[in-house]
Amino acid sequence: MRCCALSAALAALASLSVGAAAAGNPWFPATRGSTWTQSVRFTGTINGRAVDQTMDITATVTSAVRKGHRTVVVMTMKSGETTTGVDTYIVSPGEVLRVSTGPGGSKRFRPPVPLARFPLRAGRSWTWRGTMTGEDGRDHRATAAMRVSPIETVRTPAGAFRAHRVEVGLRFSQGGLDVRMPAAIWYARNVGMVKTDVSFRAPDGSNFKIVGVLKSYRIR
Repeated sequence: MRCCALSAALAALASLSVGAAAAGNPWFPATRGSTWTQSVRFTGTINGRAVDQTMDITATVTSAVRKGHRTVVVMTMKSGETTTGVDTYIVSPGEVLRVSTGPGGSKRFRPPVPLARFPLRAGRSWTWRGTMTGEDGRDHRATAAMRVSPIETVRTPAGAFRAHRVEVGLRFSQGGLDVRMPAAIWYARNVGMVKTDVSFRAPDGSNFKIVGVLKSYRIR
């Protein structure tokens, strides 16, 4: 059960933590071959046992295909030689939509979730309602509320960045549980995501907190 819980946590991390940016959007710059590595700390309780571990996770843009004013971006997340998730985004000058995430991109959002809307402006907010694929492989009703905070300085191993924090409050039902997954994503211009903070309670009752900070990056 611990392995399954950890896999769920890594899937949650993959969905939010390491980011790219696409052509035409400086807040999310993604060209094929670009990479971002985050130092990620995972803490929580699994089956009543405390867990505290740190790992590096690298996101690589494996595909970036322009379709009109939009770019479909596919990123693969790895910890060492282990693939932890595959994410698909639709990026345009006006927004970043998350289509799918998790192992093999198995967790889908219908319609895609607008993680960010541009321009990023303090106080700007929006909501989403749809379905997301749960751990059981079924689609579950879900909602999310996003809000932009004022720009701030974020210090990471890769340097200090001026970044906007976007708070993401995801909520869904699974296994009779009301699951809440509050998160925050910091976006820096011409870099992408530089920090993430994700918390949630898994359907099995385990609690997780995942904090990732940018360690290195290379934009092609």
